Amino acid sequence: MTKRRSGDIPALPLLWVVLIVLLWTHQQFLQSSENTRPTREDVLDSSTAAASRRLEATPTKEGDTECELSPARYSNAPIRPVLLASYPGSGSQMTRILISQLTHIQTKSMWDPSDQRDRAVAIKTHYPFSGGDEYLALTEDIQFDRAILILRSPLQAIPSFFNQLYERRHNLPTHTQRGPTEEWIRFRDNKGRGLDHYIEEYENFIVHWMDGYSLQKRLLITSFETLTNENSGVFQAKRIANWLNRLDGVDVINQKYVPCLWRKVINHGRYRIDDISRDKSREKKEWLPMSTMRRGPSRRAYTVENLKVMTASLERLRTRYLDNIQFVNLMEAYIKAVADTKPEITPDGTGSAIEDILALKIAD
Repeated sequence: MTKRRSGDIPALPLLWVVLIVLLWTHQQFLQSSENTRPTREDVLDSSTAAASRRLEATPTKEGDTECELSPARYSNAPIRPVLLASYPGSGSQMTRILISQLTHIQTKSMWDPSDQRDRAVAIKTHYPFSGGDEYLALTEDIQFDRAILILRSPLQAIPSFFNQLYERRHNLPTHTQRGPTEEWIRFRDNKGRGLDHYIEEYENFIVHWMDGYSLQKRLLITSFETLTNENSGVFQAKRIANWLNRLDGVDVINQKYVPCLWRKVINHGRYRIDDISRDKSREKKEWLPMSTMRRGPSRRAYTVENLKVMTASLERLRTRYLDNIQFVNLMEAYIKAVADTKPEITPDGTGSAIEDILALKIAD
């Protein structure tokens, strides 16, 4: 047996010494990382940090997570916003409010002043429906590389657009009044810019965005119908949140708050005119959801020919984009809704009998 010399260190104690040194070094590294890691408050400005703190979890009796709506602000640093594309009357204002609450960053319209456009998270556009002026604005300052497309059945989108025109023509606040049936009939049957014209514009709008963005995988498709539906709305809101979270410089809210935000912004829990009248402090808070309680006739009359033109347009769109399952499913749902719509019955099948108009007014 070899004798141990007086200067030798036992093997086992030396191993323990090495382990202790390694553990101590690892602990120091963890403490240093924790102290230098940026917090959410470090990244966001003070107003956004305060808004985030207000969104602390408050479980309800049903186990839901409560939230508070808060004013959005412009980003401190330039970002590349997404385009929020929709045919008029498809819920863009509602979606803009949802986006600003998901990100705490302002949205803008292409018709707003161009300053701070690169500090907004999303830019609303109706192009090509809105014309060439908006196209120039789309291309002069920012190279947009992503878009969100909001679809809605033409059965509802075009009448909603008609209501907007009626409110504008009569200097009424937006989202407060539907046009009367007589004016709808005149709008629908206008020889130059009647319903057929707007159906063609609807188709051209969708083709522009599907061809320009979807084929490059830069387009998120959602719809007014699925976003407002109680069974699918929260899922659609989360899809939008995930899409926005890909943007550099954008941090979306924790997903556990999305159901609450959807309920307050999109669903029937949103603030109404009556709520604001009871609480005067809300009147000047533009970040609150606007009321969509339009008064007036909600049912619109279509002729047999109107429905045929609409169906043909939707079928062309479906056939053009057969490789996009989500889009095809939406078009098929819209086609079925048109097929289920009872056409206006008139003696010659082309006009509007006064009896039908009166019957519609009574029904409304």
